[in-house]
Amino acid sequence: MEAWLGDLQQLLAHGEAAVLVTVAHTDGSAPREAGTKMLVTRDTARHTIGGGHLEWKAIEIARHLLKDGAHVPHARRLERLALGPSLGQCCGGAVVLAFERLDVGDLGWIMSLAKRVAAGAATVRSVSFGPSPGAPLLSEPESEAARADCLLWETGGVSLMTETIAPYAFPVVLFGAGHIGTALVKVLATLPCHVRWIDGPDAVFPPADALAGICNLAIDAAASPADAVDAAPPQSYFVVMTHDHALDFVLAERILRRGDYAYFGMTGSRTKRVQFDHRLAAIGIDPAQVARMRCPIGVEGIIDKAPEVIAISVAAQLLQAVEANASAQASPTYRPTKNDAMTPTFKDKIARAPKAELHIHIEGSLEPELIFALAQRNGVKLAYDSIDALRAAYAFTDLQSFLDIYYAGASVLLTEQDFYDMTAAYCERALADNVVHTELFFDPQTHTERGVPIETVVAGIERALADAEARGLSSKLILCFLRHLSEEDALATFESALPLFERYRHRLIGVGLDSSELGHPPTKFARVFEKARALGLKLVAHAGEEGPPAYIYEALDVLKVDRIDHGVRSIEDAALVERLAKTRTALTVCPLSNLKLCVFDDMAKHTLKALLDRGVAVTINSDDPAYFGGYVNENYFATAEGLQLTDAEVHAVIRNGFEASFIEPAQRDALYARLDAYWQAA
Repeated sequence: MEAWLGDLQQLLAHGEAAVLVTVAHTDGSAPREAGTKMLVTRDTARHTIGGGHLEWKAIEIARHLLKDGAHVPHARRLERLALGPSLGQCCGGAVVLAFERLDVGDLGWIMSLAKRVAAGAATVRSVSFGPSPGAPLLSEPESEAARADCLLWETGGVSLMTETIAPYAFPVVLFGAGHIGTALVKVLATLPCHVRWIDGPDAVFPPADALAGICNLAIDAAASPADAVDAAPPQSYFVVMTHDHALDFVLAERILRRGDYAYFGMTGSRTKRVQFDHRLAAIGIDPAQVARMRCPIGVEGIIDKAPEVIAISVAAQLLQAVEANASAQASPTYRPTKNDAMTPTFKDKIARAPKAELHIHIEGSLEPELIFALAQRNGVKLAYDSIDALRAAYAFTDLQSFLDIYYAGASVLLTEQDFYDMTAAYCERALADNVVHTELFFDPQTHTERGVPIETVVAGIERALADAEARGLSSKLILCFLRHLSEEDALATFESALPLFERYRHRLIGVGLDSSELGHPPTKFARVFEKARALGLKLVAHAGEEGPPAYIYEALDVLKVDRIDHGVRSIEDAALVERLAKTRTALTVCPLSNLKLCVFDDMAKHTLKALLDRGVAVTINSDDPAYFGGYVNENYFATAEGLQLTDAEVHAVIRNGFEASFIEPAQRDALYARLDAYWQAA
């Protein structure tokens, strides 16, 4: 990930506002190219747009904007600066700098951008400098060959800056968790690469706090480090610096036999190099491949053996290799995929398709960065001392282990603005995934038992949904009862919400049932669902996720729901499957959630395709995306790839989402037409 993006997340997550300074345009000679960035806070400046008087002037302007724009949403400005004597510069050209004041309210689009970049997807960021600018818009580039250029242009009298934020430029596979490896990881954190850091199961990697802020790193204590060679993507940059010469030799053999690497370097003396050359030749390794191995590693002429010095030398050699490879041929963008089943074209077609999301718990979209930002804003003490420590706790074994973390995270939500910020962040991510209609669940009992009025909860969520609707995301809101609590508690919650069902009747249209399923059958809530049905509200319920098919029957026959949430265990009852298919009762399935909570241990074993083949109206959704590692597009990608879904099957699933949604027939028909036109043209 680009270093500025990781730093920006950290700053905002800790409640500190910042100004993002971007070189939007250059004329003639300039110290840095368009797209270069700097972050300015009240006390610090990170990264550089060229140094000198230009940078001092930029910092001065940015700090004025920090102060003057504190109460102005999306405060921004453009400044053209001549690089001549008046600025103490001798470049002779000119630059246009874009200044954007950012705070915790911007975490939604920033986290969305960071996830797209980390997943290997280039993203176009569009920023308006008009009178009512709104949040930056994120979209996919029109071409795979899109460059990370920054363009400034005028449209309708309004200045617009568009830039393509590129994913990691190159993949580094680093073996060895020693002092040099640790130093190298910290140097590579500032470069546009992704690092997979590997060592054996007994290796001692640095603690998480020693690596805080490094966003381009994945650590792997592998039982067989050599197997990671075969798993690495083509054109990888292999760096071997373990303490085990025997392992080094095994790694060297595997890397050289592959032959499709971009770089291979290994620590060691010239004596080690000679020994390895002879041994590799003896086992039949092509001498041309052996000659490509860099050992000793690092740029020549540096004799200091301090780990930090070696790390800088190795990083410099990696950059030389990147430049040489780029000049020899255009380097392919690094796009990690599980296998070749999901082609880039098919993936892009799915990503761009208009779609609905019908199973999303808004509290489950609360990303760790926002949890920490809200905790600081509200003075809430968390059980985890860092964002990384909180993420590390996301190792769930079942639904209950997830719910324990889920409720702890929700404890930071106290004010209407908190609920607004959380919902706005989700809406940004949904829009980025081309979701055009969403139906959100919320759990009022999670908040009212902490003294937060239900009116506060709904008002904040509604305000954010109204703002998103103006940008093309229609939505409905469903109040869910926590099934591990009593029906009396649910009835009291329902009674307290009656004025809200009237006040927000255009949005708050139904009730649902969620939380821990086992031991809490749907029949437990028959009375409250009967009351909701009498008011004409839409009814849904979680059933058949961990619970048996009998729970689905109860939801249908006792609660009389319109839709089943999850329902993946319905496949165990042939008569139930036939009934679901015949009545077109939709299942709002959440595949990545099912994997994360161990409902299935492999996507290939998921029941979604079997249900689809039998005519059931299955849909794909994200459930609690902040905790389960994927928003709606990631769920589509993983499902289509893991179950080998065809073009027609993916189209059918997306169409099922519109069919199952609680919208007016005219809107549904319009969405059908929009999807079909897109699918045929793509």
